[in-house]
Amino acid sequence: MQTRLVSALFVLFSLQIANAQIWEPIRMTENAQRLLAIAFPDSLNGWMVGNKPGDDRAYIIRTSDGGKTWVEQQSDVSDQLQDVYFKDGLNGWALGLNSIQKTVDGGNSWDSIALGQLSGIPLLLEFDFIGETVYAIGDAGILLKS
Repeated sequence: MQTRLVSALFVLFSLQIANAQIWEPIRMTENAQRLLAIAFPDSLNGWMVGNKPGDDRAYIIRTSDGGKTWVEQQSDVSDQLQDVYFKDGLNGWALGLNSIQKTVDGGNSWDSIALGQLSGIPLLLEFDFIGETVYAIGDAGILLKS
């Protein structure tokens, strides 16, 4: 009876160890004050967005080697980015505090998407996709749909 209990505990302990993940801290950049979102459309390509200390502009960094190295992408986006999503290695969207940006060249250039007939741009907080439709939510109960 005691052997069965020891065996059962050993199996349970082994399963917990097998399912445990070990997190490894990696220092990507000294420039970021806060990184807010990350997107990996495949195992190699990834983007992170956030902001730099004292700068209201977008901060975008990219990896093309699965996260081993990260490089800042120069951008003319003048909005702090809150969220990022990439469908593949070229096509991506970024949510700014007051804008939605789109890229078709892997983040080398970004175009602002018109938000329609809004009286004042709301503070946007998060977005998601269903197929090709984009939904964004923000302050004052705003819900935007592309």
